[in-house]
Amino acid sequence: MRDDQLETGSSEPLHNGSSATGLAAAPTAGMSLADGDGDVGEADHPIPVERAASNEAAAADSESALIVRRVTELQCEHAALDTLIAKLIALRGANDFELRRLKKRKLKVKDTIMLLQLQLEPDARA
Repeated sequence: MRDDQLETGSSEPLHNGSSATGLAAAPTAGMSLADGDGDVGEADHPIPVERAASNEAAAADSESALIVRRVTELQCEHAALDTLIAKLIALRGANDFELRRLKKRKLKVKDTIMLLQLQLEPDARA
């Protein structure tokens, strides 16, 4: 019995690098994954360049969508704070400390909105 017959326990020899199950044999030392010309071709590349670029674009779109959603939430909070501050001012007996706290929060929300919008539309000078 030959060596390739011993591996499978079969009396039929293996041909063309296939195993008894009909699957191609795994590459061994000295075997190349290249397409025969010595270079690793596009078919041998683990992730095609086009798919990698589309994955990056999808990730960027997803991140942009998250930023847009966060900006919208903060704009709603900013408007609610503005309304609340106006109502407290109209009450004349409002706590000055509370008004100051709300105004600072409103400014912080506005600054955060501006920073997020800059991430969406980077400065053209850069």
